[in-house]
Amino acid sequence: MYKRGSHVGVVLSFVIFITFLIFIYSILQPVMKVERDKQFLIDYLETALIKNISTDLISMTISLNYSEEPFPPGGGSYDCFNISHAQGSEGLNSDINIFIKDKYNSPLNHSSADELLKIYWPPADHGRKNYSKIYYSEEPFFQYTFTPILCHSPRGENLSLGLTRTQEYAFETKMFRLVDNYNADYEQIKEDLNVPNQGEFGFSFIFNNESIIETSEKQTSGNVYVAEIPIEYVDVYANISSGYLKLKVW
Repeated sequence: MYKRGSHVGVVLSFVIFITFLIFIYSILQPVMKVERDKQFLIDYLETALIKNISTDLISMTISLNYSEEPFPPGGGSYDCFNISHAQGSEGLNSDINIFIKDKYNSPLNHSSADELLKIYWPPADHGRKNYSKIYYSEEPFFQYTFTPILCHSPRGENLSLGLTRTQEYAFETKMFRLVDNYNADYEQIKEDLNVPNQGEFGFSFIFNNESIIETSEKQTSGNVYVAEIPIEYVDVYANISSGYLKLKVW
């Protein structure tokens, strides 16, 4: 008789426990669904935004063995070299933005016309081996005002081209453009990125020097979900730096 009563108690306790779990799940399930939806939106926007601000950076290393011959009279104090854009990679030309840096990471004087690129090398390391990097991109770099320089072309095979590398990066210029477009027409940006109508978002970019650009504040309802994604980006001086994309969805 006591055993039967204990069995009924166990079954009753089990039924109460299951009912309690169902009750808790019914309360939490909408919250869990919202969190899943927001996480999906964050993941989607991370991919869409990074794709929007990214393009190829083409870099080519060139080496120079300075001759030890003195500069010819009236020939200028700079060495200058003409190379074909196509020597670096097929399809490169003067229509693509160019930035050139020496081994000290300082910009080099250059000019570009048609298929030829002229590089002016100061004789600071005359008699030594030198090198520089040429960067090509569809995105603009900072445009220095270069003064025309009288130069001469050294004799001999002094210039050699190294490896050409193409890699996709986020670009600082595209980040600024995306923030401006968002602030000018938010609905158009949502349409361009194929963001669902019920999904609302904002974002900011945190640069290597801790400066920030961000989209304008919008009225939010409910909880705001935030994610911070590390990125590598190219600035207007062709430097590759680390920063963050900070996403907010609600």
